[in-house]
Amino acid sequence: MSEISVTKKIYPGDFIKNPLENSFSNIGVNVKAIETLAPSNVELSRNKSSIAIHERDKWDGKLDFLMSCIGYAAGLGNVWRFPAMAGKNGGGAFLVPYFIMLLIVGIPLFYIEISQGQFASLGPIKIWRVVPLAEGIGYGMVFITSLVNMYYNVIVTWIIYYFFASMQAKLPWTDCEKPWNTPNCFSYKDYGNSVKCKTQNGTYYLHQCFKDNSTYYNTLVNKTKRISPSEEYFYKKMLQSPNSIEKFEGINWDILLTLLLSWLIVFLIMIHGIKSSGKVVYFTALFPYFVLIILVIKGATLEGAIDGIKFYIVPKWRRLLDLQVWTEAAGQMFFSLSCAMGGLHALSSYNKFDNNVLRDTWIVTLSNSFTSIFAGFAIFSVIGNMSMIKNIPVEDIAASGTGLAFIAYPEALLYLPLPPIWSLIFFFMLFLLGIDSQSAGVETVTTALFDSLNIHNIGKWKKSGITLIICVGFFILSIPLVSRTGIYWVELLNSSATDWGLILIALMEGVAISYIYGINNLIYDIEMMIGTKPKYTWLYWKIVWAIFPLIMATLFVLSWFNMVPLAINNYVYPKWADTFGVILAGIPVLFVPILFTKNYYALKDRTTRTFLENVRILSQPRDNWGPELAVNRTGKYKPLGILQN
Repeated sequence: MSEISVTKKIYPGDFIKNPLENSFSNIGVNVKAIETLAPSNVELSRNKSSIAIHERDKWDGKLDFLMSCIGYAAGLGNVWRFPAMAGKNGGGAFLVPYFIMLLIVGIPLFYIEISQGQFASLGPIKIWRVVPLAEGIGYGMVFITSLVNMYYNVIVTWIIYYFFASMQAKLPWTDCEKPWNTPNCFSYKDYGNSVKCKTQNGTYYLHQCFKDNSTYYNTLVNKTKRISPSEEYFYKKMLQSPNSIEKFEGINWDILLTLLLSWLIVFLIMIHGIKSSGKVVYFTALFPYFVLIILVIKGATLEGAIDGIKFYIVPKWRRLLDLQVWTEAAGQMFFSLSCAMGGLHALSSYNKFDNNVLRDTWIVTLSNSFTSIFAGFAIFSVIGNMSMIKNIPVEDIAASGTGLAFIAYPEALLYLPLPPIWSLIFFFMLFLLGIDSQSAGVETVTTALFDSLNIHNIGKWKKSGITLIICVGFFILSIPLVSRTGIYWVELLNSSATDWGLILIALMEGVAISYIYGINNLIYDIEMMIGTKPKYTWLYWKIVWAIFPLIMATLFVLSWFNMVPLAINNYVYPKWADTFGVILAGIPVLFVPILFTKNYYALKDRTTRTFLENVRILSQPRDNWGPELAVNRTGKYKPLGILQN
């Protein structure tokens, strides 16, 4: 991405005929007016005698943004979180509300966010010049992204750990012969032995074939829970996890050092900002599809795979009556598309003004959903196979939660030729998916900070220093998540970040843009960028933009009536942890009344007007709302008049 620096300076004694253009003449200038009426995201560096104008960085090419969006949206949320949520919520029953939410909420909100970010070249906080009344929504979005940044990079850390663990001739989760394995461990080798034992009229129990098919042994076998080597490796070797969030047993130092490495990688990617990350995604966004195709093909050939796939694609219609399925489908849709989190505003703010946002909306949202569904086939085919081997129902395995992908995928790799090689490739793929989204998440926070402080032009090294401070801060905040109880905290943050708080933020965003700013104004802005379209082409968008806030309001109300205690692997969180999660989910919403109060009392002459009159003023776009560059400020955004001293 090239940085544009306007070298002309405006001196007192000069005059700009049009304050939004760089044309000079020798008449006096009102310097304060220049600062007020400068384009919405042109930065003004001022010293005692001059003002220097600096424009925002831009993507080098049109595909940079598109690939970054695909990399940001199509990440671990597709291959890790989506299958886990689908398994937890009934497989095929989850897909129905997911696609309904996608069409009437996800795609419309995605279109709004990248359109407005591109139109005004602003990040998630400054974008609310469009409706100052709702400025707190931007801060809420950044808070949610910060929560995700904390635990998301822990997931990336697990991936790095698995990557290094794959560097051996035999994968450590192949069999049940390791020190961390329990007597209940049951591998694919054990399954073969049990089949052979059964043909000899024996009973296979605790890795031995007893030549006695008595009721006694059969009862023991039926009471014994079979645990796969990959599951024991995840919980007992890597995480060293206790059976309760309240049993803090110290820091897992191996994971902590890997977390440090993970944040170092994020910083190195971000050190040159969007310019460097925009090029990396050409590889990181495309390579994972190659690996997923191989896993899907191999998974489909496994014995018992059909049972897992049936669970995945055949809905159990009674589950659609469960309100939690609908709220979690909405949460997954937001998480997967990265809506209502500020990242789309941040990435699109570096677009050129005439980029085709409508085309990008359809490409990114549909490719994202395809990736989620496709990855589901890879994981549920393996779950079907695991169900057969472990002799337990598919839904019991599918409901494993956060760790599902780290149990099923490693198991699938054992069935490929040269498993260590494929394991390295697979976890490298997951790493690319994760680090791609993680970098975009950090970019959201840095963009919001730079926009708020108007410091985009402070220079590469100072920007890198601030980025380093942000990464170090996130690393420190993430340390509790790499304790031995870390997975419980990861699950808690994962639930809180996409809980009712996110739904309410999306609801308020929809109300602010669709009802306060207005759908017609939104369409006007979009047509300034992509050209005028026939009225009938806007029919779908007008309908969904009008109704999706109502849908979100309904989901929000229903989610409160259907709150259930958080659980993982049949462990129900204690009351204090549930309460903490609810509070954490609600913090983003608090920014809205706080920022409204701040802006309300900052209004000039507010005491001369009624409360409703002041609210009406805060509901209107600020004077500096609009396109960044003068050449794009046409129509109602065209500057009027001449500045007077």
